[in-house]
Order: sequence, then C-alpha cells, then structure tokens
Amino acid sequence: MPTVESVKNDIEALGTAGQEEILHYLEEVFVLGSFATEVTNEVKENRFSRGKVCPHCGHDEVSRNGKYKEK
Repeated sequence: MPTVESVKNDIEALGTAGQEEILHYLEEVFVLGSFATEVTNEVKENRFSRGKVCPHCGHDEVSRNGKYKEK
C-alpha cells in the first residue's frame, strides 16, 4: 500500500497539467461530495418533515399505488 510520502513524491513528479487534474479531483471529492450530502439531507428533511405523504394530494395514508383517476 502506498504511503503518504510516496503519493506526495508521485504528485511532485507530475507535470503542471497532471497536478491540476489531481487538484480538481480532490476538490470534487472533498468539497462537492460533502455539499451534495448536505443538500440531499436537507431535501429529505424538508420533503419528509410530516412523514411520507402523497405528492399529489398531501394525504399521509396510502390506499393504493399510483394516482386515482375518475372514470
């Protein structure tokens, strides 16, 4: 398994373009990954704050799958 020092040395051996690519990858993993998790949790919290409800009528009891269509 590579050590931190060996990874640092490999990054230093890369050219500028390779280092920038590594930087962008790390930004995506650390910054955007945590941001996406926060947004997902916030959406779940807002959407299901009253429990699971029908998005069409707001009823909290399910009587069947799908929407009711009058004939």
